[in-house]
Amino acid sequence: RTSTENIDSYNITIKTDGDDITSECDIEREFASLTKGSKVTGNVVISVPAEYCGNKIDVTVASLPVSVVLKGSFTVLPAWAYEYEDEEGSVYGRLLLSASEETSLLVKWDAEKLIADSTNAYVKASRTDGECEVTLAAGTSAEIYFFKTDVTQVFDMEDKKFPIEIKKIKTVSVSDEKEETEESADSETAESVESDTSAEDTAVKEETNE
Repeated sequence: RTSTENIDSYNITIKTDGDDITSECDIEREFASLTKGSKVTGNVVISVPAEYCGNKIDVTVASLPVSVVLKGSFTVLPAWAYEYEDEEGSVYGRLLLSASEETSLLVKWDAEKLIADSTNAYVKASRTDGECEVTLAAGTSAEIYFFKTDVTQVFDMEDKKFPIEIKKIKTVSVSDEKEETEESADSETAESVESDTSAEDTAVKEETNE
């Protein structure tokens, strides 16, 4: 939008349930000020601590010195989550994974207590017993069934001895891969130049000796 006034700065206030949590959040601003008549499109990225996931977040942006106030409310969603369903007497349990953004997860389980469904695509693709990788696109979910070696057991996610461990895998973006490829190419070019220079030096020495 076009700014109709000079904006020297703007304050951002973040609250949840009436409590001010601004100091606990990371705020990235694409612009700090605006000159009257200028056109700008920019984002303000706010990272909220994980403990507030699921909470309603109220954000207020107020410009200075002329006060123009913008307000908005948002619900913080976790990048990924999981649930485990199990019942007494059931021969299996169901693990449900979900993601609000593209995420890769490593799922590990205690093979002495659980046997993963061998027909599951993620389990079939795994080359390591007792673990598999699951990649989810934003807004999608996946499930894995586990058969219990002892049907009298009932596994609860809140139990410290819960036999399944799930953690996020650090992924390499396409741009990172490109940078690594370019660095590798530059390295090969440098080695080639050094080799050519060495060959020229040798030729010069031979000519000098003659």
